[in-house]
Amino acid sequence: MCHKFLVHSFLFALDGCILSSNGDTSWSLSGRSCKSLPAPDNNFSQEGTVIVAIIVDNKGKVISAKAAEGTTISDNATVQLAIKAAYKAEFSYTNQPDKQTGTITYIFKFK
Repeated sequence: MCHKFLVHSFLFALDGCILSSNGDTSWSLSGRSCKSLPAPDNNFSQEGTVIVAIIVDNKGKVISAKAAEGTTISDNATVQLAIKAAYKAEFSYTNQPDKQTGTITYIFKFK
């Protein structure tokens, strides 16, 4: 199931759906819906992409988030903004006992 939404000047993607260039965002986490996917604070100093690898528990809480391969931003403060936002994301409950892994991709662009 893919969902599309626009959030400020940030684009988000979860597990492999394609981001379109007009700001629409698609994400996918098998069997889950997204309850909340907050945008990072807009106090960033570098344009580019931060890919955050996440682990989500069966209650929908992000329990692990770290910068992943493919991140193009070298500014640690901007990377930390993305990681902090990823920890605030919430997904639907699942009755599966295992944790799920995915990614959230944040594209930072100056207005």
